[in-house]
Amino acid sequence: MFKGLQSRLTLSYVVVILVCLVLVGLAALVLLRGYQRNLSYTRLADRSILAAGLTGGFLRRGSSPQDAVQRLARQMGRGGEPGISAYLFDPTGRVVAASNDKLDDRRFDDLALRSVPPSAWPVRGEWRLAVGERWLYVAEPVYSPGEGGQRIAFVLALAEPFRPVRLALGDLLPRLVWAGAVALAVSVVVAALVAYSVARPLDRIARAAEEIAAGNYDQQLDIATPTEVARLAASFNSMAQRVKATLQSQQDLVGNVSHELKTPLTSIQGFSQALLDGTAGDDVARARAAAIIREEAGRMRRLVDELLDLARLEAGQVTLARDAVDVAELLRGCAARFTPQSEQAGVVLEVQLPPSLPLVVGDADRLGEVFGNLVDNALKHARSASDGGRVVLCAEQQRGHVVCSVTDNGCGIPAEDLPRVFERFYQVDKSRARRGSSVGLGLAIAREIIQAHGGQIGVESVEGLGTRFSVELPAGSYP
Repeated sequence: MFKGLQSRLTLSYVVVILVCLVLVGLAALVLLRGYQRNLSYTRLADRSILAAGLTGGFLRRGSSPQDAVQRLARQMGRGGEPGISAYLFDPTGRVVAASNDKLDDRRFDDLALRSVPPSAWPVRGEWRLAVGERWLYVAEPVYSPGEGGQRIAFVLALAEPFRPVRLALGDLLPRLVWAGAVALAVSVVVAALVAYSVARPLDRIARAAEEIAAGNYDQQLDIATPTEVARLAASFNSMAQRVKATLQSQQDLVGNVSHELKTPLTSIQGFSQALLDGTAGDDVARARAAAIIREEAGRMRRLVDELLDLARLEAGQVTLARDAVDVAELLRGCAARFTPQSEQAGVVLEVQLPPSLPLVVGDADRLGEVFGNLVDNALKHARSASDGGRVVLCAEQQRGHVVCSVTDNGCGIPAEDLPRVFERFYQVDKSRARRGSSVGLGLAIAREIIQAHGGQIGVESVEGLGTRFSVELPAGSYP
């Protein structure tokens, strides 16, 4: 019954509300006890001054103490105060008159009349009778004229029984129950609405996840509140896009690999058949067929090796060395290796380095592979010798990083191709790809190697002016 998030949230809210109502009720009991006592004292104090004045007037007109108290009790009864009793004490604390027989003629020295200063009146307190009753009283002096001024002739105490809280609650309980029921009903409705507002966007996310599991990857959620659910929805959207991109990448990979393998396999099959059926009749033809088979097999071997290398890099299965690498020396060595190729192509290969560069921690062989790939691409795409072909290797320190760049003044990369140059099998110049040995994995491998070193690789290009690849590596620390 309570398996869904919305029902569980509603139930939890209802339980919290009920607990709060119970706590409020218990707090009301505690507060009501003190409030009831103070209210009784206040009511008795308000009436005690007038009652003391009336009692003094009765006594001065010749009434006996008992008669004065009875007359006072009758007047209080007519005034709507039937629950208040009056007691008259002499200065020694002995009861001389009472409106009922609760106290009889016992003494009550707790008044301590002789020690009460004039400013301390009225005196209030509590009487506990033997039968377990508790009475609250407020006492006022009753003055009579005498030599040297007024003196205290009697003390009038107005008292009423202290009602237990449970009796007071008996009057309030029906009202409290009705108020609590209304509050609970309103709270349940509000709790259900709040639970629905939380559960509904989560349900949308769950349904979108089910759609992705069913193969529908075009799922985007627009959820603004609550904030946490909105963040979850944003993460879900990002995940959905990545899943879609990964699936597309896998499909592209299968297609690209099939395409890259189809041509060499066709060549190998054709020339091997020529060797078998004797079509390649002379030694020259047979040597040419064998050379093509060897070249295409080598191409296939490089493709497989690069694919495996890229897969291991992406899976984090390649262990990189953690050596101190002199980037300046690495770039000089790279330039030296490609000098014959640059001279053959008629391209000027320059190295521009500052007097000193900080070391980086990483794998020198892998970093050399990256820069070698970049220089090789730059030499292939630089202008011809007659047009002033030029490739420049630079390095500098920037904000705790070593930034290296390989720049050529070739034809450049179209703007629409720039975002895809690091994708697997993507080649800007399709005609050049078929003539060379590249299969479009070099830049993808380079990106994985640089990211494994905690760095970044980027590209800038303007058609007709040239291309600049930049590599940023953290100086002096390995991520």
